[in-house]
Amino acid sequence: LFINENGMWTKEPEEIDQGILAYGILRSTTDIKRVRPAMDRMYQLICKRKAKEDGCVQYREYVPQLRFVDTIGFICPFLALYGKTYDRPEAVDLAIHQIKEYYKKGLHNETLVPAHAISIELNFPLGIYGWGRGVAWFMLGILDMWKELDIGHSEYQNICLMIKDFADKMKLYQNTDGNYFSRFGTISRIDSSITAVAAYFYKKCGEIFDNTEYKNISHNCCIAL
Repeated sequence: LFINENGMWTKEPEEIDQGILAYGILRSTTDIKRVRPAMDRMYQLICKRKAKEDGCVQYREYVPQLRFVDTIGFICPFLALYGKTYDRPEAVDLAIHQIKEYYKKGLHNETLVPAHAISIELNFPLGIYGWGRGVAWFMLGILDMWKELDIGHSEYQNICLMIKDFADKMKLYQNTDGNYFSRFGTISRIDSSITAVAAYFYKKCGEIFDNTEYKNISHNCCIAL
């Protein structure tokens, strides 16, 4: 459906959002050589969106000074897997840089709840803190990127600690019936997207850290869904 007989996209990617599709394809293929043209094209698009000011990838060309939390989930797992698969360590470095910059500038200092975006020009977070789906994109991005890192990578333990800190903070926002609201810290509508991603995130964290509490959080998310 997505890759033609020449290993290229049947429809050219126009936005970095397609990085998550590229990740899924590269993660599941049995022939990494066949799909390489498409994977290279995706990487080229991502690099084209890298800004000189901070070395991070722009979400959209028409808002070059903003960094959105969505981007973490869209590109970071792909970059890490692409770099590992095709021996492009600079791609892995870009994924780590993107996450560390957002962790430093886009998360609340005390709660670690992500803001929707960061203004590079003004150097402060924009939009609401605790948009549920934004939290979900960050969960997916940081966890799946870390899963692709070689255990001997210099940032392996640092990213692992970030995941643990984030898991400990976000568990506080789970409702008693197991789901999550669309906006953390408020009584708002129930959001199946963040609840489903949290189920995945805490299941994996439970395995990584051998943590029963995380496993129970995941189980309760599944029941709520």
